[in-house]
Amino acid sequence: MNHQEPRVSIAVLSWNSKDITKDCIESILENVKVPYELILIENASHDGSAEMIRKDYPQDKFPQIISIFND
Repeated sequence: MNHQEPRVSIAVLSWNSKDITKDCIESILENVKVPYELILIENASHDGSAEMIRKDYPQDKFPQIISIFND
């Protein structure tokens, strides 16, 4: 996908749901075919969600993903 201005904003709120959040992100990356931004809000989980997002979806590799961490 090219990196045009997003036409769609997708917001995902995560709280202690690491596996579901990962599945959701992967589904969005694989299936959304229009320019988009994915806003991930990680709400102070205790299950490693924040670490997974930081490790697996870094901003330099996934510029369409905006991560917000409520530590």
